[in-house]
Amino acid sequence: VFSDIGRGMIAYVSDRDGDNELYLMVFPDVPGEPVVEYQLTYNEAEDSVPEWSPDVEKIAYASTRDGNWDIYVMDVEDALDTTQGIVLQHLTNHESDDLSPVWSPDGSQIAFASKRDGDWDIYVMDADGTHLSQLTNSPDTETKPSWSPNGTRIAFDSGAGYNRDIFIMDSDGSNLEFVVRADGGWPAWSPDGTRIAFFGRLAGNPDIYVVNIDGTNLTRMTENNFDDWEPSWSPDGEWLMYVSGQVPDIFVMRVDGSETYRLTQNSFEDWAPVWRP
Repeated sequence: VFSDIGRGMIAYVSDRDGDNELYLMVFPDVPGEPVVEYQLTYNEAEDSVPEWSPDVEKIAYASTRDGNWDIYVMDVEDALDTTQGIVLQHLTNHESDDLSPVWSPDGSQIAFASKRDGDWDIYVMDADGTHLSQLTNSPDTETKPSWSPNGTRIAFDSGAGYNRDIFIMDSDGSNLEFVVRADGGWPAWSPDGTRIAFFGRLAGNPDIYVVNIDGTNLTRMTENNFDDWEPSWSPDGEWLMYVSGQVPDIFVMRVDGSETYRLTQNSFEDWAPVWRP
């Protein structure tokens, strides 16, 4: 089943070595073979929210290795070859926290959330960390940008504290549109550009939902007694990966709801999964 699901790999976060580090999970080509996992980061800081570059050669992520949350980029091949050491680009270096990086589809820019003006807003910079621009400026908490596949628009969550709703804007910050009430967040744009997955508290505890980008056809994807959050689409758009459980584990389900599988099961916290493009 894993070869049917993945045909590739995911990056995710786990605290299995004592603090949050980045890992890879590789799905086998042969059904029935076990998955293979690799650790990407080794330090005493917190590493979080990985995001693949469109050419799959790099991963952008947030880390506290310099004292507070900043955005970094690693070369995946170098990270897997620990004898060579990890080649890092330190893209942001600000006294305020920067989180949730996401690459533009052409790989030229990275959008992210930052608290550098006093509250969380969405910013964008070139992929080398230059030419920083602020895209949102409101007193609400705005986090977790997600670029549309054609690169023209960015989805994000916005609201008071942890209960945020889903919005879309042009990639320059103009033409803001409300999409749907969520009381949650973490939008993820589908590969075909027509839908957004997110987690919401619309029926109580957090569940995974999918909605058309115009706010129609809201569909509840999960329904259980656990919290479900952090959705990520498979490259073919047929699967949704997400986090669930009192001790977070990674699950994957068909978008049509016909199959659900558990990818991790241990006493550690596994979260923030993202599929390789």
